[in-house]
Amino acid sequence: MAEKNSQGQADKKAAEDRTAEVGNEASSAAAKVLQVDPADAAGNPYPAYDFMTLEELRDLAKERGVEINRDVEKAHLITELRAKDTQA
Repeated sequence: MAEKNSQGQADKKAAEDRTAEVGNEASSAAAKVLQVDPADAAGNPYPAYDFMTLEELRDLAKERGVEINRDVEKAHLITELRAKDTQA
């Protein structure tokens, strides 16, 4: 084990600090990526509805005054469940 104020301890501290700095930079970069609207990045004029949860889509529809027949949602869920059943 290196002495408390040795060069080895100083190098270790510098490496730990650099590791923390790189981790923070990566976290910041990931946050910036998440803030970019995929529609803007791809030149697509539509928001990334595919990445939204059903609850988020429902809230957005309600906010915008878009109404759908609940049977449409039910039919879609049935289709998805049947597709999953054929995979099993």
